[in-house]
Amino acid sequence: MIPRANQNMILAISTILAALLITMGCAENKTDGIVHLHQGNDMPYLFPINKELKERYNFPARVDEINRFVKRVCRDVNPENPRIAEIAAKISGGWDKNQSDIEKIMVIYEYVKSRWIYDRNSENFEQSLSLDEVLREGFHGNSYEYSVLMSSILEACGFKARIVLGCSEVRDLCMAFPEVSVGTGNYGKNAVGGMSSKMEKKVYYSYDQESDEYWVSLDVIEGLGGKPPIDRIYLMVYPENGEWKAVTDSSS
Repeated sequence: MIPRANQNMILAISTILAALLITMGCAENKTDGIVHLHQGNDMPYLFPINKELKERYNFPARVDEINRFVKRVCRDVNPENPRIAEIAAKISGGWDKNQSDIEKIMVIYEYVKSRWIYDRNSENFEQSLSLDEVLREGFHGNSYEYSVLMSSILEACGFKARIVLGCSEVRDLCMAFPEVSVGTGNYGKNAVGGMSSKMEKKVYYSYDQESDEYWVSLDVIEGLGGKPPIDRIYLMVYPENGEWKAVTDSSS
């Protein structure tokens, strides 16, 4: 049970009302079910994204584009990469045995964010660097590159991560941000409350009603528990198993 004093410190996005969940293995492109599902649909995109933003940022909005993008995410998010494993070992080696998962997530976030230089001008989902290139070039780049690095380290440290994509017409921006699972049911709910109390600020989180799971944002701009600067979420990718969700309707 979250203490009443902490309840007003938590900012949540509402449960997604309608989302299309597609299971796609990272190794192969399983599109049969998707193609049949959308036959006869005269709308080329799976969600109502602004066409100019979609084209400017090469946002994956069609089924074939999303499948290619998800394959890339599955390839780029690699917790077994030797350099990632080295970083994860360095981070986890400094953990106290009594540290909570929330405290460990905070340590991971601070390690990456304190070294990352964000470049908004390079935001483009088709022209982003791979994980290997990011590690070779240094900790700088766009939100996708940051999300891939953060997700790889989170998973190497034993956490479950996903990459979320969205846009803001007001800010003229499309971007990605990583989210980390903090648990299901009351455990996840209490974890969000604990993070809010420890950080002494409102925590932006999303709740997946289907899995009863709580996810916390590690946005490159607004930080851990901050609300990413987007108006609509369109796509969520789960690199661990190759699933993705196209959000066709949402409320906040």
